[in-house]
Amino acid sequence: MTKKLFLILALAGSIWAKQTVLKYDISFGIFSDIGTITSYFDKNANRYKIKAVVATSGLASSLSGGLVERYESYGDIIDGKLVPTKYIKSEKTKNKHKIRTYTFDHDAKVVYYHRNGKKEVKYDFYATEDILTLFINSSEQIRKSPTGKLLKFKAVGSSKDNGLITVKKRADGKFAVVINQDIFNSKKGELIVDIDKAGIWTKAVLKDVMMYGDITGRLRK
Repeated sequence: MTKKLFLILALAGSIWAKQTVLKYDISFGIFSDIGTITSYFDKNANRYKIKAVVATSGLASSLSGGLVERYESYGDIIDGKLVPTKYIKSEKTKNKHKIRTYTFDHDAKVVYYHRNGKKEVKYDFYATEDILTLFINSSEQIRKSPTGKLLKFKAVGSSKDNGLITVKKRADGKFAVVINQDIFNSKKGELIVDIDKAGIWTKAVLKDVMMYGDITGRLRK
């Protein structure tokens, strides 16, 4: 039940900033501590690596069997843009370990999908970016977008149907980010995000989840 939630908050915790390490604390209504997100970004002249580690704690850890999730993206840097060659999602508990790997063939405009124990297959759609690289490559466009303008993107790692992600800057300066997934009965999985002038996500809120309150990720100071 927690994994879809943490996918969304992992994005909030990982990738706007081109810093080396960022850490976020996650709370849910009256529960002040249900997990942490630690994100890493590393690059050289022509290669990059992004990793976000989501670790449950307290009650969330007990209910999920000690769930730890990892989201990783590897690839090239071409003309200042991150171009993924591989995107990996893994989920590990006390009893199981699931790994899903997406491999990009940009020349053929195909993405291949593999999960442990299964044969590699062609993925449902092709996109030039995964959900991690998208937010780095588009960070300036999003941050400087006019109030009320709906931006549409496509990325591997979002909705399986078509990879659609939408972002809109609100009148209060916050951003509404929709990943188009059903997150804990919060309509369409919409996040309300605070972004500072450097492009860092400082806070992300999933509102009114299952009538128990908001799920909030905050940048640790």
